[in-house]
Amino acid sequence: RQKKAVRIFPRPTSGHLRPVVHCQTLKYNMKLRAGRGFSLEELK
Repeated sequence: RQKKAVRIFPRPTSGHLRPVVHCQTLKYNMKLRAGRGFSLEELK
């Protein structure tokens, strides 16, 4: 597992690359959560 992680290093290890975003409502807007994902333009 360690050798594989070193071999594919720049790529994320598991799952999608998700932005950290704030929740929307007044009750939760101080809280951070994982967003839906990046658009293709943002990844370029």
